[in-house]
Amino acid sequence: MRSPKRAVPACLALTILFTYGCSPLPQKAGCPGNIPSLEQGIAGHSHNGRPIEYTRIGCGKRTTLVYGAIHGNEPASAALAEYLIEKLALLPESWRHQNRTIVIPVANPDGLLIRSRANSRGIDLNRNFPTRNRIDNLQFGMRALSEPESQTLINIKKTYPPDRIISIHQPLACIDYDGPAVQISRAMALHTDLPICRLGARPGSHGTYAGVERHIPIVTFEMRPEDDLLKPSQIWTLYGKAIMAGITYPQAPPDL
Repeated sequence: MRSPKRAVPACLALTILFTYGCSPLPQKAGCPGNIPSLEQGIAGHSHNGRPIEYTRIGCGKRTTLVYGAIHGNEPASAALAEYLIEKLALLPESWRHQNRTIVIPVANPDGLLIRSRANSRGIDLNRNFPTRNRIDNLQFGMRALSEPESQTLINIKKTYPPDRIISIHQPLACIDYDGPAVQISRAMALHTDLPICRLGARPGSHGTYAGVERHIPIVTFEMRPEDDLLKPSQIWTLYGKAIMAGITYPQAPPDL
């Protein structure tokens, strides 16, 4: 059920910007080779120096990168990514040994703080990647990767090369994809009422950079505009299984 009067709880709002939960994540035994199965750290910093935090869950060969709030006026994307971390932390060691998921709840912390699509310099970070179709201007950046936030996403992919990427957005209410991600998108669509759509390879977008030009499957999961009025648990009920299906495809998603 949707609740049009609810705002994102204060605890979650602080969590989204500064930490990964109001209580510690459950710690479990490590992976083979004494690799910890859960790791939290700072992938980079925003233009104003705010940390861009990540959580790695698992140490398997199949790697998925999930991130939210590359546009700061899409707070429900951060809430869903945040809740995903808590759910992934509950999965058994057998799952962690086969999968590795990197989650960045807030890719644009400066923008999220002021509810701006762009970062603090007014740059649309999802148009700042080095693609063949990019446009150099004041809105997209006068050069590719001019912004530390977009550089951070490039660097985390070098550290943990992903087999697939899920970028969580608002407000277009559909599942878009770039590169060889049609089957992943279809698997996700089985668990939500959001339709599959094709929005096209936008100039300088991460979808163009990763999916079209580097053939990494990337899904742009567009939530509804009013979803930031919901509780995190309601957001998870609506979309959590679809996100899990994107992570686990071709296997069925676990019940969480």
